[in-house]
Amino acid sequence: MEVPDVSLVPEAFLRIKHPLRDIKKKSEGIASCVWKGVKREYQSEKRKEVNERGKEREKERRRRRRKEQQHRATLTEKVEKIRAVQLSAGFLHLTRTSLPSFPELVAIADNNASAIDKVTSRRKKKKKKKRRTVSTRCFSDRGRKFQSIM
Repeated sequence: MEVPDVSLVPEAFLRIKHPLRDIKKKSEGIASCVWKGVKREYQSEKRKEVNERGKEREKERRRRRRKEQQHRATLTEKVEKIRAVQLSAGFLHLTRTSLPSFPELVAIADNNASAIDKVTSRRKKKKKKKRRTVSTRCFSDRGRKFQSIM
């Protein structure tokens, strides 16, 4: 902030005891104009900062939306695949029960069944191997259990 030239300020203005308080009250004069100018500059800088923050937030929102849309697209693809498999399973059931007279349909259904098997086999978890234990004979004696190794 530039210091105003004192020669331009009227003598009566320089004799004021509380210049800041009176500057705010006073609407005319050099000091009040300087005050207003500084205030205006400060407000414009603040506005610029706020606008920049708003632009950054908007960019973030757009990025998030894009990611969400991509995620949704992949999810819908997966769901469509699963539904196709389920439909083919239903088709297989129909062909096996009510349409045995069309061998082509049965063949298609069999192919779909093999595809279903592949998909479901991927989903199944591996079973834990059971530990081999020593064969024991349990017999109760008044509610207590005793194990005797054979």
